[in-house]
Amino acid sequence: MGSSIIVYIIVGFIAQIIDGALGMAYGVTSTTFLLSMGIPPVAASASVHSAEVFTSGVSGLAHLRFGSVDKKLFKKLLLPGIIGGILGAYVLTAVPGKTIKPFAYNGFDYTSKSIQKS
Repeated sequence: MGSSIIVYIIVGFIAQIIDGALGMAYGVTSTTFLLSMGIPPVAASASVHSAEVFTSGVSGLAHLRFGSVDKKLFKKLLLPGIIGGILGAYVLTAVPGKTIKPFAYNGFDYTSKSIQKS
């Protein structure tokens, strides 16, 4: 294994630890790291969301199995969530990477400041 893959594994581990402790921020942490390493925004988003699909899916199935899903709320959020996901993917692929990067960094900064306040 090359030394660069070890760095990615360590960052993924740290991002997962943050996510486990806070219940959020895996995507923000991982995406920010990938962008700072020069990975294009589209590739960074695709790799992070590929990992999140599986972890979130398993988590959702576990909650469903244990009966902790509010089905009425789920139905209300389903369509807006799908529309938001489609629009987000479209914007990310339609807008040049250099234009998107500042928004990704600002999102990380806003999230980290919000966490520090709580």
